[in-house]
Amino acid sequence: MSLRTLSLAVLALLFVSCKPSLKNGDLLFQINDSGGFVDAIETSTRGNYSHVGILEIAEDGSFVLEADPEKGVVRTPLAEFKECPGVHVFRIRNRRIAREAVRNAKKYLGRPYDYGFLPGMETVYCSELVYESFRDPEGNPLFHQIPMSFHDADGKTLPFWKAYYDSLGIAIPEGQPGTNPNDLSKERILIPVSVGF
Repeated sequence: MSLRTLSLAVLALLFVSCKPSLKNGDLLFQINDSGGFVDAIETSTRGNYSHVGILEIAEDGSFVLEADPEKGVVRTPLAEFKECPGVHVFRIRNRRIAREAVRNAKKYLGRPYDYGFLPGMETVYCSELVYESFRDPEGNPLFHQIPMSFHDADGKTLPFWKAYYDSLGIAIPEGQPGTNPNDLSKERILIPVSVGF
């Protein structure tokens, strides 16, 4: 075995052994490249994340509690959730709150997806599930809502969103309070854990 091959093997072993273990309540942010809906989310929210879910480590395995556009709020096996171009892991330091967030998120299982991203409805979208699930001991949300924007960097409404909301028959909720994966990932209460696993 050459010195170069040995060095690469040692580096690979160190990389694997240094990967942090996942914990209950970790937030898993997906980077996708499927175009359309995904591109519109990433462009209007100025980032690479198009989806987020909450990790649940249970006796029957590891799952991601997520609001999926096709299935609504579901418990997806972690291995299936990881089948995308990239997943980044973030964590809040307070483990009790993280565990409670998993319990809170499970109360939403079976709810339909919120295609309009509208506040105060029975339907739920991915970052809204996170927002609603993570609460302080007094029951206040740990994350912040912001005025939603469906514009590009030049302030012009993306053609995708115009066609999308026309198809739903509702007005674009520009400026309404909401959340998105990219802004959630920048919240101060989160610490980055891994850029992939």
